[in-house]
Amino acid sequence: MQILGGAFPANIQIEIGVSKIGAEPQFIEIVNSGQAGIFTSEGIIPGAAKIGEKWVFTARYARADGILITQRSSEFLIAPPRPTLQPVLSIWPTSGPPGTNLYVVANYFPSLTQVSIDLVNPDATHLPILTTWADINGSFALEIEIPEDAQDSEKWTVVAEVTNDSTITATSDPFTVSGP
Repeated sequence: MQILGGAFPANIQIEIGVSKIGAEPQFIEIVNSGQAGIFTSEGIIPGAAKIGEKWVFTARYARADGILITQRSSEFLIAPPRPTLQPVLSIWPTSGPPGTNLYVVANYFPSLTQVSIDLVNPDATHLPILTTWADINGSFALEIEIPEDAQDSEKWTVVAEVTNDSTITATSDPFTVSGP
């Protein structure tokens, strides 16, 4: 984390420490304030910090009379890591006649990975459609046409699979063929 202190005396040495709330700080670095009484440093909360703990950075210096002046940062709450999001495929529309253009949007795939796209009807066929790439955000969008020979009430789904890792996959909600 970037540590920035201001309103300190000019050109003094300042000790920087880190600690859990309620514990004595462990002083790990000495920095110098500039002419304007400002200093910058970088701090790291130890890897042993546990979820739910609160930590602070401390800056202290000694006045000319030997008295220690101590200032603490705002509290930093150790939060749990974000859950890994599972890939998702969304389609629109969800029903229509044969030949309907089906719009597909994908999210949460690994960034910059190649993905194969299939159109699947569990009662009929499995149509490989194309291979595309997830962008840096793990997203992609495409348009697929429901086959002209699709039958009334058939259900088709879009399946996307990372080409070099078949465990990373997503299946859309079904598209229902309605009409001739």
